[in-house]
Order: sequence, then structure tokens, then C-alpha cells
Amino acid sequence: MGNVDSDAIQALAGPASPLTTVYIWPLDERARDPQGRHGSFRTKCAVADNRVALISSANLTEYALNLNMELGIHIVGGEVLAQIVGHVDQLISDGILRAATQE
Repeated sequence: MGNVDSDAIQALAGPASPLTTVYIWPLDERARDPQGRHGSFRTKCAVADNRVALISSANLTEYALNLNMELGIHIVGGEVLAQIVGHVDQLISDGILRAATQE
């Protein structure tokens, strides 16, 4: 699963967990360089109901959420949102992103 553990996944879903799906990029789906190092999942994007998106520089860490200065953009509707939703949907349908499980 990389650097996100089940506690973080559970915190992301929170009280809305039956309505929320958190996706991960499993290590077995990541490209590797000749030294065997894999890519990192650096995306910070949340989409709700295919109607709104939040894209942020913040990592989901205590520092980023409570101490750092971070920047994000809230997108409501429009072509950019449609492109984000389409891209994420394609990654999911291709099996590159998978629903996280709370193990």
C-alpha cells in the first residue's frame, strides 16, 4: 500500500465511510526504475459526487494539515472537473487505482 496505513484510510473515510471510497496505487501497479525504486503516489485530490473536486499541495500528515502553509483549489462543475473525473475513472477501470481496504 505504500506510505498510507489503514489508520489514515479510516480517518479519511470517517463518519461517511459507507459513502466514501479511498483509492490507492498499489506497489504492484507502479513502474520501477533499473534500481528497483518505484514511483510515489503524490496526488492530493478528492472528488465528491462527480460534482466537486479539491486539489491541494497538502499531504495527509499532521504537519501539512495543522502546521504547514499549503494551497489548494476547489473546483465546482465544468470541463476541468469532467476531465479529472474521467481520468480517475479510467485509472480505476484499468485497475491502476484500487479501493483501499481497512486491514
